[in-house]
Amino acid sequence: MTQSIENSLRPTDLVGCWSENQFLAVLTGCKETEVDSVTRRIMNRISQSEIEWWGDTFSVTAAFGGTGSRTGDTLELLLERAANALLSSITTGGNRATVLG
Repeated sequence: MTQSIENSLRPTDLVGCWSENQFLAVLTGCKETEVDSVTRRIMNRISQSEIEWWGDTFSVTAAFGGTGSRTGDTLELLLERAANALLSSITTGGNRATVLG
């Protein structure tokens, strides 16, 4: 799955495993207004992916939370906003993106 996400990003962006079932993408030089379109591009790529397991094929869904950086932000504030956005996506049914400004 990481490869699908990475293929949706620019060479200057970073993606990696954040926790057991979460990934973190750092979109360098991405304006806050562009975060939503990048997230939708990643979701589109993932929705076209399939996982094969013991002869069965499964579609893939994902929930996303994103935010842009603001003047005065710390890493902790950025991560907190992104985590809150992700929680919102998950609690409203998943397979969606929430971007907090």
